[in-house]
Amino acid sequence: FHLLGEIQNERGNVSEAGVMYDSAQKATAELLAREPNNTQRIFEHAQSVFYQGSQAYSAQDTEAASKAMHEYKRLAHRLILLEPDNIKWQQELAYAYSNIGTIQLVGLSQPKAAYESYKKTLTVRQSLALKTPGDNKIKAKIADTYAWMADALLRFEHADEVEKARQKELDILRKLHQQNPKNRVFHSELIAPLRALGLLKMYQGNYGEAIDLFVKAVDIAREISTADMESFRKLRQLGYLQVALARVYFADGNYDAAQKQLNEVQVISKEILSKEIVRPKSRAYFDFSVSILQYCIDQQLGVPQNRVTVISNILDRMTSSAEETVSSNEGRRTLMLAYALKIEALLEAGQDSIAQDLIKEVGDGNTALGKIDYTEIQYPSHMRALHKLLGSLNNIEHQEKVEQTLINRGFSIQ
Repeated sequence: FHLLGEIQNERGNVSEAGVMYDSAQKATAELLAREPNNTQRIFEHAQSVFYQGSQAYSAQDTEAASKAMHEYKRLAHRLILLEPDNIKWQQELAYAYSNIGTIQLVGLSQPKAAYESYKKTLTVRQSLALKTPGDNKIKAKIADTYAWMADALLRFEHADEVEKARQKELDILRKLHQQNPKNRVFHSELIAPLRALGLLKMYQGNYGEAIDLFVKAVDIAREISTADMESFRKLRQLGYLQVALARVYFADGNYDAAQKQLNEVQVISKEILSKEIVRPKSRAYFDFSVSILQYCIDQQLGVPQNRVTVISNILDRMTSSAEETVSSNEGRRTLMLAYALKIEALLEAGQDSIAQDLIKEVGDGNTALGKIDYTEIQYPSHMRALHKLLGSLNNIEHQEKVEQTLINRGFSIQ
């Protein structure tokens, strides 16, 4: 039933997959009831529960997913109680804590609870590493756990704490790559912490450090994508990195370097956006983010353009599929920027009444952004975009609160 469920999932038959997983869960539950202390029966039932939880999470039923993963954790504890020296059961417990953390972070928007779950994951995996010192997979899993901890910390903690976790991730992966220089997987996994640290430095306003980190990440991504030209995913990853690098160059005032990166991204963008199905994140990066950045570069370089028309066209594309746009972090960030830039363009063009109408619409929550809950904004990238938008709305009170939160957490406002 597990296999049949996976096949249905891969085919996009979500409801049919759910039926298969439910059938598996009932079957393993019956077998376990007959032999409650049989570790193999417990393990088989734990897998059924895991698949049910995973299916619920895919269907965005976070309550059911959380319930299933907590049961999965309980079964993992039961396995360890019966066979405390079994490494496989300890790995199951680490997976359980990690899955709970992901649901808390992504599904429930509970970063502090997620961080605590990831800390438990880390404790289990570090214990396993001591027992199996030659197991590189465990070391890579520890690095991955630090990455998730950093993702959680980014939403509520000071930048220094985020950096510590990311640096630990990078240090482990660098050591693995140094010890296994021909392993392309370990080489490619260096990209994620380099990118994350680059973004962190950009949010702090340390643009020189951010550029160095992004250049290293781009070099690795370019090497990997060149070695495997058929890999669409790797090409897309390279494009994401170059968009981010262009943003840092722009923030640092190096508009020519930013333009050079965008010119290279345009080639990737055409291929990505030509696909029949384009992921919301990809559209946000390769259409919206690129377009807004190009608009800003042209403004700085004095390139003639009707600013109101250009930014209006960009915003129209974003709002034509508003639900899809706001479903990705980059989409929501660029949407806030687009509204701020349009208001600025309207005011500079002397179209004050139209600008005031738009300010009222945004303030009242009658745009694609919806009603903005300023206290719920957690990501520094969103907070920085929100800070600019609030300035355009002349909402000084909330702008000052966002600014103080950014400063308190070690981030710059622009």
